[in-house]
Amino acid sequence: MITVEKSVSTPNFLDSAVGLVRKTRQLPQTMGKADGKYKTVFAGTIYPKDDATATGIVFADADVTDGDAVGSVLVAGRVLKDRLTISDAAFTALDGLGIVFVDENGGVVKPTAASGTPSQPAGS
Repeated sequence: MITVEKSVSTPNFLDSAVGLVRKTRQLPQTMGKADGKYKTVFAGTIYPKDDATATGIVFADADVTDGDAVGSVLVAGRVLKDRLTISDAAFTALDGLGIVFVDENGGVVKPTAASGTPSQPAGS
């Protein structure tokens, strides 16, 4: 009998490998999403939570089916904001920690202090 397994393809959210810094972190099983019979923390997931406590972005998929796993978390570098699902609070937190968010044209996207919504600086 042949078994066919479906997988999820994560879109590339990395703008550039220049200046990329990754750290090894413990990824709790609670961060995982059910993917068929597996539980996975997908690349692009905000670490540790998608809120003001954010310190990075999961760099590569990690299998947490059988419990917590060690994974790679991006803590500095250039990422394509439109390819991530991220809250305003996490966006602001990560922007202040060394992650540079850019649009599809390479323009830097910054959070707006007053509204918490992203904007592009003048001249971008």
